[in-house]
Amino acid sequence: MSIKSNKFLRFFGTILAILVLVELGARAGTWVFFKISRTTGCAPFGELCEFASIYGPIDTPLSLTHNPYLGLDVKPNYKDFDAKRRLASTDSHGFRSKYERSKTKDPSRLRILAVGDSFTFGFGANDDETFPAYLETIYEDVEAINAGVLSFGLDQIYLKAGMLTKEFSPDVLLVGLITHDLVRITTRHYAGRKPVFKKIDGEWKLTGTPVPTRKERLKRQLPLIIAFPKLQIDILLRPSKSETDETIAELSEWLVLQIVREAQELNIRPVFVLMPQRLELAPTESMGIIGKKQYELLHQKYELLLQIYNQHQLEYVDLFPEFFELLETHGWQDFETKYLADLHFSSKGYEIVAKAVGEYLNLTPVSTQ
Repeated sequence: MSIKSNKFLRFFGTILAILVLVELGARAGTWVFFKISRTTGCAPFGELCEFASIYGPIDTPLSLTHNPYLGLDVKPNYKDFDAKRRLASTDSHGFRSKYERSKTKDPSRLRILAVGDSFTFGFGANDDETFPAYLETIYEDVEAINAGVLSFGLDQIYLKAGMLTKEFSPDVLLVGLITHDLVRITTRHYAGRKPVFKKIDGEWKLTGTPVPTRKERLKRQLPLIIAFPKLQIDILLRPSKSETDETIAELSEWLVLQIVREAQELNIRPVFVLMPQRLELAPTESMGIIGKKQYELLHQKYELLLQIYNQHQLEYVDLFPEFFELLETHGWQDFETKYLADLHFSSKGYEIVAKAVGEYLNLTPVSTQ
């Protein structure tokens, strides 16, 4: 072998070694960064979370599992306590329940199917302290199936409802929503990779299914020294805020009306339940600049939902006025202690939701005599 060939091989080997060291160092630093920052939910854009899911630690809640149609779903037959010893149990269908739910409906009981995100699932509360669970214990002859899934957006809630209504034949479909569920519909990654509705030839169509598993995406991952510049390009090519707002408004209305139409075709009564988040209840003076911007974004989505409900004369229960009234009565500190659990409701907060829904549906309270 010639001297020139040896020099070329040494040079090539040196460059390759440097690139490998840079790649390993970058991966280690990126992993640590995402471990500290715990980036799990990115909406309305999902590039950063999608990037973090490949090059950072897995941070998906343990109660969730991969679903090729929905992206994520609740694990069936799951049972565990959280850090505050609150029990979360699911049956073989993935419903939040201490016991197995039957597909066969008891004709003597009103069957309610509740779909939604973590507020419907009852994050922050025990199995018997979610609002669907309270509907069963507070009111007579009611069966309330809890099909809530952590981190779901309105698009996934629509898909989940469509999967379950024919199979479980509820009398009432409760669609539990928070305003952030609307922001999540444009992202392709929120706590996990998810499908996205896109407008193709003038029609909304589901794209990105079957959703690949993390293991499948790891097999196709790019070197970090290529993936990071690509991330920056993806961020630069994002749609404008006005374009994103228009998409969210149009798609949200379409999804809501699809939920109603498909439920009514099966003689199911659809009722929407709109619940406030901690940020929407907290004193604005304590939010800071970023918090106030987020509050304004969520308030726009609140007004959008009310506009959709009222314009199309849909049935809904708005919990915002009731929680604001409680806040005014108790003051922030007492209200926070009594009705909130971190970012979600406490058992008392979920009980308030259940009573408002029960009153709206004109349910009969269990006799105390």
